[in-house]
Amino acid sequence: MSDSPDIVLERSFYIGNALATIIYGLLIYITFQAIHLIRRHDSISPNAKKIYIVYSLVILLLMTFDKAANLMLGQMMWIEHRDVEGGPLVYFALHSTDWYNVMGSATSMAVNFLGDALLIHRCYLIWGSRLDIIAFPFLIYLASTSLAIVSGVQSALPGGFLGRQTTSFAVPWISLTSGLNFILMALIAGRILWIRKNNRALMPARAAEVYTGIIAIIIESALPFALLGIVLAVLLGKNESVVLVFTSVWGVMGAVSPMLIILRLAMGQGWTKTTATEVTTGTWPRVMESLSEDGHSHSSVEKEQV
Repeated sequence: MSDSPDIVLERSFYIGNALATIIYGLLIYITFQAIHLIRRHDSISPNAKKIYIVYSLVILLLMTFDKAANLMLGQMMWIEHRDVEGGPLVYFALHSTDWYNVMGSATSMAVNFLGDALLIHRCYLIWGSRLDIIAFPFLIYLASTSLAIVSGVQSALPGGFLGRQTTSFAVPWISLTSGLNFILMALIAGRILWIRKNNRALMPARAAEVYTGIIAIIIESALPFALLGIVLAVLLGKNESVVLVFTSVWGVMGAVSPMLIILRLAMGQGWTKTTATEVTTGTWPRVMESLSEDGHSHSSVEKEQV
């Protein structure tokens, strides 16, 4: 006997929360490890250090609010009000406008905005500070931000996250932001692969692995986040019950992806403006020369522009 749609939806919410909480634990570690390394890094300018530390803490704080809101919703509908007439999903629908739900949606969207902004900045640096490359992605970013705000307002109105009006805005928003992530992923991965093909012979094996290897491509391009977004957009458009699993995981991955990029920078393995320029012009970047066997940069000859 198959489960009812309500049970599938509740199970989806529960599993999504559980998976997202596990990933959130990873986010905490990545954030504080990155901050620790940034403070010790002698090749990052003081101003850049402040920016990255504040950015990291804001990302973590916003995602903490989001996780707290989801956990509170679960407690309210499954424990505090488990006997409400119609069941937990009726409580879910009736209380979608509660302050903690609205706050959770808003903070999750803010994390998405910050993550996309960092990815655009990374694309700009890796492509040698070319504004023409990021012009189209930036326009998509503005459009997706506008749709996200409208979707957030709609989700705070009666009918909740899965309402028809909300879905009509949420699907284009998630599709746009996923499309943006896919375009940026293609631009960043394509650029790194091009450099790998044309400049690999000039690089020591260690430097080639760090800056043009598979791990560099996956993290710098935020590949997992882009693919998850595409899956989420399809499921949300079809109004599938399992969408809440992917919504929760996609939301927290929106915080993990930019923090992995910052962690690589803190370890001396991330692309900087200096790295991109010197690699593409055929000169040897000092930051690569300073790579130790454990992959950390110990150079202090010049502050990197990051």
